Amino acid sequence: MIDFAPLPRLETERLILRGWQDSDIAPYVAMNADPEVMRYFEAPLSRQDTEKALTWYQTGVRTTGFGRHAVELKSTGEFIGMTGLMVVDFECDFTGAVEAGWRIAKPHWRRGYAKEAAAEVVRWGLEDMGLEAIIAFASTHNRPSIGVMQSIGMSRDENGDFVHPDIPAEHELQPMEAWWKRR
Repeated sequence: MIDFAPLPRLETERLILRGWQDSDIAPYVAMNADPEVMRYFEAPLSRQDTEKALTWYQTGVRTTGFGRHAVELKSTGEFIGMTGLMVVDFECDFTGAVEAGWRIAKPHWRRGYAKEAAAEVVRWGLEDMGLEAIIAFASTHNRPSIGVMQSIGMSRDENGDFVHPDIPAEHELQPMEAWWKRR
């Protein structure tokens, strides 16, 4: 059992961004095990790795007041992914910055849900939480996520490409692009 920390409920036209609940675990495990969903990561995640990630999200919420939200469709109540903010905890030029992230289950791709969810958490972080800036990053090959960054008004740091320290330097996912949105 994971001890889920409370997160503010955020709403968009079609989505509810909320704290996690036990019923989200199985669909999140399935989403993270899907090779297509995880194609811009080193590998799909096991159930154990997904549960570790969920626990890490809860630690972030308890420490900072923000974290990863579960994403639910308003129309059906179905869990379709995650989005949210986390502090960058690996060694790089922007260690300690707040990072926006998102992941949507494959059956819900190409409907604008990632953009809608990401835009709301970035808005919430900058306006409601009072953050000065939010970063997002992705492999230079991850055009879908880079498209989300562009569409929500983030700007690429042309000198900000970096080699992610948790991924081998020669890995096909390297390098990463860094995108920022500031107040």
